[in-house]
Amino acid sequence: MSAAIADDPTLTTASLEVRQIKTIQEGLDSYARLSKAQQVALLDPTGAVLVRWEGAQRHADLDALGVLASASFGATKALAHRLGDKTFGGICHQGREQMLYVAPLVRGFMLLTLHASTASVPELRQSLVRIVPRLNQQLVPKAPA
Repeated sequence: MSAAIADDPTLTTASLEVRQIKTIQEGLDSYARLSKAQQVALLDPTGAVLVRWEGAQRHADLDALGVLASASFGATKALAHRLGDKTFGGICHQGREQMLYVAPLVRGFMLLTLHASTASVPELRQSLVRIVPRLNQQLVPKAPA
């Protein structure tokens, strides 16, 4: 775990309440059906899977992919910033059978999605426009009452 994550008490995975997890799971279910995703996972800033949706056929180990995708995301984001791109919006990798997309969320969380390699990236990004704000809303710490 990086020092920045270890020093930030708001980035604890235990801070998700049962209600939040249920709402996130419902959002992932809806997103997966609409986008025809094969698997979807909410990742914490370290790449650990917090909430997952897996279709009838599991194609990949989401736990291993989460950690690898998180590292790749961080490296690609740093490269983009070095090249002057301040609007970095995610990473996509298309293989022979599957396509992986990692979208940034608030507080360093990420959404990892797996689709068939024939999926349309523009359509995928359009479907992310709906789910990302809903997830962000669940991940922002609530102000003390």
